[in-house]
Amino acid sequence: MAMPSESTWFLLIGAILCGLGVLGGIYVERRRLQFIMREQAARNSDLRRRCADLEQFHAEVVSDNKELSSFLVILPDVVRRLNSHMSKRSIPPLLAGALEQIFEPAQIAIYTRRPNGEFLLTHGKGLPDGLKRGHVVRMGEGRIGLAARHQMVMERDDMHADTSGHRNGPDPHEPAGMSIDLMAPMANEGETLGVICVGGISRQRRDGKKMIKLVADLGSLALNNNDLFTKLESIANADSLTNLRTKRFLNIRLGELTVQAEK
Repeated sequence: MAMPSESTWFLLIGAILCGLGVLGGIYVERRRLQFIMREQAARNSDLRRRCADLEQFHAEVVSDNKELSSFLVILPDVVRRLNSHMSKRSIPPLLAGALEQIFEPAQIAIYTRRPNGEFLLTHGKGLPDGLKRGHVVRMGEGRIGLAARHQMVMERDDMHADTSGHRNGPDPHEPAGMSIDLMAPMANEGETLGVICVGGISRQRRDGKKMIKLVADLGSLALNNNDLFTKLESIANADSLTNLRTKRFLNIRLGELTVQAEK
């Protein structure tokens, strides 16, 4: 059998080398395509993440706008009614109504300051049996008293600056079953006139602290205006020399009592 010639070997080796070159090129191209695909997959993943973030941001903006719209719908009526001449006893229920529309809480407690500096529970909703109207809190006593002393809006997890109690620990000054998620002092010109508290909130608000503070500020203005009106009315209805009631006041009061008696 005749052996292949030298030229045949050269051709065979050349063909083998060409085949290896083609296979090497295919391998390199495949690796390049895999790298490009990985980069593209990473870009797609980043784009999906950014799209998800944008969708979440859009949903948050829509939710915030809905919250703000509902709050702005409630606010004008509250301001109008607080600016009307109403008794001091009517102010806490009006504030409680606004809080209920804003937060839908399970519990509401509104304390107003007494002349001796203590805070009296004047309106409540959903409170435990151990907490009824007339419950008294002293300045600096418990979370409510601390909010009144420091004149700051507080959440459930806020640590008291001047206590050594543990976060979320039970408060011995609060009856069992009382829940406080948000509370805000009704302060006016450095003087605390009361404290409002809400618990068991079912409608969480991103700006819950700001909203309850605004309600508390409206309450403090209403309470302060009521006190000023009462003082001015008392001065206007009293004689400057004898401090006795004037004839005009007696005539007006007599007319009011007559109308009440005829009903």
